[in-house]
Amino acid sequence: MKSRQASQIHAGFKNPQFKETDDNNVCADINDLAINWAVANAGKTALANYNANGTLMETGPDLGPYNAGPLWIWTYMKYTVSSDKKTVTI
Repeated sequence: MKSRQASQIHAGFKNPQFKETDDNNVCADINDLAINWAVANAGKTALANYNANGTLMETGPDLGPYNAGPLWIWTYMKYTVSSDKKTVTI
């Protein structure tokens, strides 16, 4: 995935700053969209089972930035399960 800064550079913007374009919760926002899409598109039975028995997913703040070389590839997502085992923070 390209950074917003790189996209703006290629679009002709003059000197876009990484701190302004990308240094925020882009990954958490994408994960939120994925979770919301899955919930909105799940079948009724699957969603009821997930809500009754599943570990509900929530996103935490982005880590990093890991924007140098392959750092983002080798820095794996972290999953923190709550003490009551009802939620997992991604």
